[in-house]
Amino acid sequence: MIALAVSSFPDVAAEAAFGVAGSQAVVIFAVVLVLTAVALAWVGAATGLRRVVAVLLGITSGLLAVLMLGFATSGTWVVFAVLLAHCAVATAVIGWLLLRGPNPVQPSWLGR
Repeated sequence: MIALAVSSFPDVAAEAAFGVAGSQAVVIFAVVLVLTAVALAWVGAATGLRRVVAVLLGITSGLLAVLMLGFATSGTWVVFAVLLAHCAVATAVIGWLLLRGPNPVQPSWLGR
């Protein structure tokens, strides 16, 4: 929703911290990375790969927080700041859970 709003409305794009293309890239990268993390947690991938994705999720969470601050300080588009705050926290929590998930050597009954 944020990517569409930034690309569709010039007023929203003016408040985006990374500009139109950068803000869209951050939001779309965050969505793809979260879906990758969920798939890795579901399948039970190798610990090294899960750590790399978790670190990338932490970095992405920080970028979403910076984007949120841009909308929060504008005063006009605070609703986008609230949505991005939730996204930043959820992204960080998913990364933390990816690190804390079961070891691939241990059997997991999730999805079976």
